[in-house]
This record gives sequence, structure tokens and C-alpha cells, in this order.
Amino acid sequence: MSAGPDPQQWEQDDAADPGLDIEVLRRRRDRVLTLLALAFVLGVALFVSCGLFRSQPVERTELIAAAKQAVREAAPPNVALEFSTATEFVIEMESEDRYSVTGEVVLIPTSGHSSRFFFECALSRNEQGPWRPVRLSVTPG
Repeated sequence: MSAGPDPQQWEQDDAADPGLDIEVLRRRRDRVLTLLALAFVLGVALFVSCGLFRSQPVERTELIAAAKQAVREAAPPNVALEFSTATEFVIEMESEDRYSVTGEVVLIPTSGHSSRFFFECALSRNEQGPWRPVRLSVTPG
């Protein structure tokens, strides 16, 4: 029966292995800790920059108000406008800073004959922040 490897042979192998040198191990540990610290700092910087550069939240009421204003400006003078309720407006996102607002408006001229119209208004955010109409289409309903 074989007694197995000789323990003296293990000690010679350990002495020849540079991976067990304490200085090599310290350098490896320092490199790993440096890389972990760098990854942590980059992660924190990414998290903070995402928070800073995130676009402003879109308020439904702002979009509806801008669309109503665009329809008012396009309507003939001396006409009263009656819009559908805020819950009846349909808002769709076209791109990051561009939305489409669809709704219904009733035009009531001074003669008293009312007409129903559907409108679709594409809105885009200005650099200063307020919404501006990009496209407005009004169709009889």
C-alpha cells in the first residue's frame, strides 16, 4: 500500500508557489479592493446623474390646458367653447417630450347653433419648460 504524497514534497511545492507569497497576496487584495471601490464610485455617479438628468414629470393637467389653449387660439372669434371633461381626454406619448391629446369640443356661436368637433393636438415641450402645440387637427363630429 502506498503511504501517499510526502509532506516534505508539499512544503517544497508551497515554497516554490509565488501565489502564496504574502506580498503577492497583498497586491492582489489591493487591486481587487481598488476595482471594487472604482465600481462603487461609478455606480453612485451613474445613479446621481440619472436623477439629475431625468426629464421633468409630465402633468396631465398641463397637457390638457395646453391643448385647450391651442384649440381656443384656432377657433373663430365670438364663439364659446365647451370642452369635454378632463377624464374624457385621451393622452398618448409619441416620444419622450412629445404627446398627443385627443378630446371633444362644442362650438357655440352667438346664433346659438352648436357644433361638435373632435380635436387632436400634438404637444412638445419647449426648452424653457412650457408645452407648445406642434400640430392641431379639428374634425367635425
